[in-house]
Amino acid sequence: MRRLLSENETTCAVNLLNDDVRVLIYVGDADTVCNWAGNKAWVDALDWKCKDAFNTAEENSFAAQDLLNPTAALTDAGLVRAFDNLALVGISNAGHMVPTHQPAVSLDLINSALAPNGSFVCGVSNNTAGYIKLANKEDDHYFYWFYQSRSNPETDPLVLWLTGWPGSSSMFALLSENKPCSIRPDLSTTFNAYAWNSNANVIWLEQPTGVGFSFGAPADKDYNETNVGENIYWYLQGFLQTYPQYQGREFFVTGERYGGYYVPAAAHYIWSMNKASQLDDKNPIINLQGMAIGNGLTNPVIQASIN
Repeated sequence: MRRLLSENETTCAVNLLNDDVRVLIYVGDADTVCNWAGNKAWVDALDWKCKDAFNTAEENSFAAQDLLNPTAALTDAGLVRAFDNLALVGISNAGHMVPTHQPAVSLDLINSALAPNGSFVCGVSNNTAGYIKLANKEDDHYFYWFYQSRSNPETDPLVLWLTGWPGSSSMFALLSENKPCSIRPDLSTTFNAYAWNSNANVIWLEQPTGVGFSFGAPADKDYNETNVGENIYWYLQGFLQTYPQYQGREFFVTGERYGGYYVPAAAHYIWSMNKASQLDDKNPIINLQGMAIGNGLTNPVIQASIN
């Protein structure tokens, strides 16, 4: 039976979206039967839990790979707007039958949609960014970006990442190293199967004071690794108050380069405060299980002599 109104389909889509089922809507930009503008209007009108966030999300261009010719240059494929479990894609130079007009693009598109973690939004793990005010400082605010584990966020360990050299932002690692998603040459994103949050809840932290988006009063300036360790400890106490479900979770400190100083300083301060907390019970014990240093500057006298 033909129907001109699609209230039932709208209700179905909303129910599925609200229950975290992934939904992909793709349309050829030259389709005159079910045109792009009409599909876009329908998607924007869906009254689901993330409607406002989706409708205000940035629309980005994206590139597609010809999977039958992987050495070929990426194809400028169209536009994508995505938030959480909904993606709306406009395919360039395609009409009513996208797989016929743009077979390479449509194959890359559907492979992305069928992946365990849809690639347009770097997977489906929850993430949040913000500030924690340090209780030990006058007006010090540390910026962080936190990604939950893709596997078992309720039980997987908590990992802190610290990018080294003083003044170097941990956002570099988040966007280019152990990242949840990869950034393509056209600035679109694709799912990174090797992300560190595959089996861990990971915090990328901007520190010390003044690095990246972290800021504080002049009196909050840091001078040595003792300051670093103390600040990270109090940042974690604030984090665990904000996210109490991670209290008691196995915890690891990791970092690279100048992290050879940062990581041991942070781990040792946490360890020493845990010992003190066992006596006075003022602050929750951080369940420190280990630390990891990559390509670290740990002792330049010894390291330089080997070079």
